[in-house]
Amino acid sequence: MAHGSFYNVNAIIKMLPENIQDARILDLGFGCGQISHTIITFSDKPYVQFKGEPYIIGLDIDPINIDIAKKWMPFYREIYLYDITNIPYVNNIINNLDVIICSEVVEHIKDKDKALKMIEYVSNKAKIVIFTCPNGNTLTHIKNSKEYDEHNSIWYEEDFKKFGFNTKLIKRIYWNGFEYELISIAMKFVNFVRQHNKMITETIFAWRLN
Repeated sequence: MAHGSFYNVNAIIKMLPENIQDARILDLGFGCGQISHTIITFSDKPYVQFKGEPYIIGLDIDPINIDIAKKWMPFYREIYLYDITNIPYVNNIINNLDVIICSEVVEHIKDKDKALKMIEYVSNKAKIVIFTCPNGNTLTHIKNSKEYDEHNSIWYEEDFKKFGFNTKLIKRIYWNGFEYELISIAMKFVNFVRQHNKMITETIFAWRLN
């Protein structure tokens, strides 16, 4: 799964506790491993707010991502091949967690009711629970793609607020300033003309502190 822009990662990093030395982090739908790799990369830098190296558990639905992670992503201490709406919650994967991160994943789940049940279940299973996903209708259909690579469901802030999450909208483009404003205007025009791209320049950032 893709993980959006720098702003998504930056927002997640800012939510992490100052001392992550002993933190257990569950990365749901880790995809290319961007989020966890950034956490590990930043964890020994003097200019960031947190210190230490956490214990990260990765789950993903794509066997290719699993194989790549096992060979090239040593920052995952445990790796599991699961559909995140069908995790065997009775085992230790979902227990004793400090942080749960699910970034740019739920929009790929076709059965939104199952996705909502998953969100409800994990919402109180860690001290910090974080979701990000596109805001509004970004449904896609790419020829010959795997179903879980498509955007299959539509999400709004209210979907997370009803489970006690705080939310805000963050931009999906990498830079600030005049260029960003011009691109935003252009994208909003495209969104108006092509409704399936509606609000593609915004991401929902949802978090819950327990």
